[in-house]
Amino acid sequence: MVSETTFPERRASFRAVSRPSQLAFAVALLAVASGCVTYALLTDLLPYHLNRPGQIALVLVNLTLVLTLAALIGWRIARLVATRRSGRAGAKLHARLVTWFSAIAVVPVILVAVFAAVTLNLGLDQMFTGRVKEALGSAVNVAQVYVKEHEASILGDIRYIAEAIQRDPQLFDEEQHVRAGMMFAKLGTVTQNRGLQASYILDSKGNVLVTSKQRSLKDPRIPSSADFAQARESIVVDTPDNGTITALVQLQALNDAYLETVRVVDPKVFAYYQRTRAAVTEYNRLNDSRLQTQLQFAALYAMVALVVLLAAIWSGLWAANRLVRPISDLIDAAGRVSEGDLTAQVRIERDDDELGTLGTAFNRMTQQLSAQRGDLVAAGRLNEIRRRFTETVLSGVSAGVIGLDGEGRITIINRAAARLMNAAPEDMETNHYADAVPELAPLILRAISEPAGRAGGEVTIKRAGTPRTLSVQVTSE
Repeated sequence: MVSETTFPERRASFRAVSRPSQLAFAVALLAVASGCVTYALLTDLLPYHLNRPGQIALVLVNLTLVLTLAALIGWRIARLVATRRSGRAGAKLHARLVTWFSAIAVVPVILVAVFAAVTLNLGLDQMFTGRVKEALGSAVNVAQVYVKEHEASILGDIRYIAEAIQRDPQLFDEEQHVRAGMMFAKLGTVTQNRGLQASYILDSKGNVLVTSKQRSLKDPRIPSSADFAQARESIVVDTPDNGTITALVQLQALNDAYLETVRVVDPKVFAYYQRTRAAVTEYNRLNDSRLQTQLQFAALYAMVALVVLLAAIWSGLWAANRLVRPISDLIDAAGRVSEGDLTAQVRIERDDDELGTLGTAFNRMTQQLSAQRGDLVAAGRLNEIRRRFTETVLSGVSAGVIGLDGEGRITIINRAAARLMNAAPEDMETNHYADAVPELAPLILRAISEPAGRAGGEVTIKRAGTPRTLSVQVTSE
């Protein structure tokens, strides 16, 4: 019959577990959780990138769990060895089960760890092959060619605009002063003709003197003093990360004036160029730290495998202990019963499994044996009382009386019968009548065969050389 376990019973059962076992159970759960989190982080299942400090912290957490579990497992194995040396019942079976469970737990974990390490190395080898490098290099080259073409184009544009502004006499009056209105119109015309999105005339401090640009275009960053210094020598071309290409050159014909032009490239192509360049940079970084990455991941994999392995070994120890404990109790109780202690009972933790059923049957058996032994003892005492009463009664009878059991052995003989047989009563008890009084055998056999169960007659016996004739009556029940 299956019985339900109530909450108080479960709480009492949990409290019955030793503190080291509770600690080991908690550490094993934390170890499994840490292993799962580590695996999720290594395989990018979680949206969190594990940096170097995070990896070190993760290794320290797993190492702490490993050392704690290893200490608890060592303590458990030491207790197991001590129990086996003490010869306690079930110790050999316990050790055998622990060995089996540990082997069953160790083999899959080792296989998974080896498989993970091999697949990681193979994946990295495939990732850093020559074909991958060539493909990434080709992609970067295509994007760079596109950007270089625009850089070359803007170089021609800025030279043309600078020449057009500096050599146009209509932009200067007789005193060589700049006509601002005409300068603005000229700058807008040549900017539009060259397909540029903006042109600026700046001073060396970055102040905008004249500008011509599209309204939707954002102003580029102000050139630095280093840019202005370089622009005095040659044209400065810059490709910022905002999808534009700028060029800066000094206008020699003007006093402290610089021309800056802006060309907007295709945003899709420029975004592709940026992504490709970032991918190649990351690829080169990973390739340079490839060995370090392999060692770090191998160490983390090994740590996770060791954590799971130790947790599995502890689970095997715990399961073996749960299986062996009731069996050991049964063996101890059976030994006590064999020594005559019929009050031996085993503690039953659960009665809804086979071991619980076996323990219940054993307890029921010892209870029945104890009850039966009590009944037998009581019956023996009653028979002894009756025998003594019969002996007391027969001792006062002058005639000789002999009592036989079903097998023909003498159970009662009074003193008168013993005197007639010239023997002591205790010498004749438990002897068969054919040996003790063979002269009575024919009458006894006839009484047994008669339907009435009775027979009588005279019998001559001879003891100590003196014959005696006795009148004998035999009655059988």
